[in-house]
Amino acid sequence: MKVTEYQEKIEFWAEARGLNRPEFAQRQCSKVMEEVGEFAGNLVRGNCVKDDIGDIFVTIVILAKQKNIQVDFSKNELSKVYLGDPIKIYSLVGLLVSCKSDIQFKNISTVLVRELMSFCVLSNICFIECIKIAWNEIKTRRGKMVNGTFIKEADLVS
Repeated sequence: MKVTEYQEKIEFWAEARGLNRPEFAQRQCSKVMEEVGEFAGNLVRGNCVKDDIGDIFVTIVILAKQKNIQVDFSKNELSKVYLGDPIKIYSLVGLLVSCKSDIQFKNISTVLVRELMSFCVLSNICFIECIKIAWNEIKTRRGKMVNGTFIKEADLVS
């Protein structure tokens, strides 16, 4: 599958679970940061980061959906200067979660995904494989919204 196909599936998944509502965007920003933190931790420990990269993508797609901002992540513009530097990725996430305008969000999220792609190229990782891993993990996941956060069924306390 292509990036756009996974993006559509993720958006549909989020809608089906009621995650697409704008009032959940602030909580989703925390989820994006959480996934980047997991990426950083695994990177430092020398662990595989494929799932983390896919999870970052998933959380950004859901955040864009919540903000009702159409972002085309499929265009591969790696001919431009993208460093694939984890520090730049962390910095971009900080900018992304503090965006005040739709155009700013669109631009930063696009650059962020390009940086993730560049990181994958430099690390000999297939970006689509990262998304596939994350998608396969969530596609059948069930749960419910609690205070604006999606809680996996397995993590729900009776």
